[in-house]
Amino acid sequence: MKTLFAAVFAFIAFQAVAQDATQNFYHNVVFRDFNETNKAKVVKALDQIVAVVESAEFRDTVLNFKNNKGQTAFLENNGFSNEEIYQQILDGAEKLRPTPDRTMDMDITWYYSWRSTVGYTYANSPRIWVNSKFYSKYDTASISRNLFHEWTHKLGFGHESGTKNRPWTVPYGLGAKMEELVRKRMK
Repeated sequence: MKTLFAAVFAFIAFQAVAQDATQNFYHNVVFRDFNETNKAKVVKALDQIVAVVESAEFRDTVLNFKNNKGQTAFLENNGFSNEEIYQQILDGAEKLRPTPDRTMDMDITWYYSWRSTVGYTYANSPRIWVNSKFYSKYDTASISRNLFHEWTHKLGFGHESGTKNRPWTVPYGLGAKMEELVRKRMK
């Protein structure tokens, strides 16, 4: 009986993974103050993010992410496990658009500042502001890093300012991993 139960459970788990692998992930973007050239650069980065999120390598990266204490967990993770964070990414249910739709919904505004901020957002706004000072020079992988970082804020993940823990938070940790995986894909 135990063997039958284990076999049934394994089959159900396999079907869930197989079904999840066949579902797609998308991006849906509103562009503000972009010219066509800059819009095309951002769309290329978003297309790469979608391809990475759909990959088994990304799944494994999120599920196996270790923090600076060697624990398989993100810092400042809102109490979520790596598995739950991965599912939240796949669901694409932003805090201000909470319906799971497997879509990275973004409202991006192009602006210029001489300051060192690459991009920013606010919890009470669907918008993300990206600094042309950086984006005009960035390649696809660098843009994907920042966009994914900002989008994880839209999912509700944050980070303390100016702490040593930043690289192990969801926005910084997965932003860096996204850039790495996009670079690998584009070789």
